[in-house]
Amino acid sequence: MAAPRIPLGTLGMMQFISPTIQLLTGIFVLHQAVPPLYFVGLALVWVGLGFYLTGSIRNTRRLALVAGEDI
Repeated sequence: MAAPRIPLGTLGMMQFISPTIQLLTGIFVLHQAVPPLYFVGLALVWVGLGFYLTGSIRNTRRLALVAGEDI
């Protein structure tokens, strides 16, 4: 019910960060053994986050540049 109230950018970030929090909780709080393949998956999540952030930053800068030229 809360997801429609959250901006999409924030929701996207939370969906990228959630697996990392779950993995760290499993390792440090629940003392679970984690296979190396999970770390590969986590690395892929962070690569995706890098792409997401790069696109978001570029879009924000482009919009700011366009708005500055129109003034």
